[in-house]
Amino acid sequence: MIKSRKGQEGFTLIELLVVVLIIGILAAIAIPAFLGQKKGAQDSNAKSLLRNAAIAMESFYSENQSFATATAANLELIEPNMVWQVGTDYASALAKTDQVNIDVTDGATATVADDAYTLRTTSASGNIFNYKRGEDASVLKCKGTVVATVDGCTANAW
Repeated sequence: MIKSRKGQEGFTLIELLVVVLIIGILAAIAIPAFLGQKKGAQDSNAKSLLRNAAIAMESFYSENQSFATATAANLELIEPNMVWQVGTDYASALAKTDQVNIDVTDGATATVADDAYTLRTTSASGNIFNYKRGEDASVLKCKGTVVATVDGCTANAW
């Protein structure tokens, strides 16, 4: 900081440029880190939604001893905070609006299965999350950027 002849004080242009440069460097470091955290939060929202949907499905099973009769209206009675979709339009279920797609077929032959289901939702980040319960009560979870077939989940990880 310099003093002028009339007693006024101020910053030099160089000092101001250095401060702006430092702020720019800090922003360049912080913005990508923030965007990565945002994507992680969006994916966590989708996973949480599928876990809650799986709990609702298991509650439905405990009352009906079958997943075959699961409908959007039946599931909404158990978990009214979700928008349930039954069918094969997998890509339309969006986690940001609490939408979950449920498929109650066995996957291999596309016939209705009493003891199996697949849940899907798409994160706001673009990742598609699948949660598959097999007829032997095994659970398979996977994510991808394209809609996988029911048997397309090979890696059991989100």
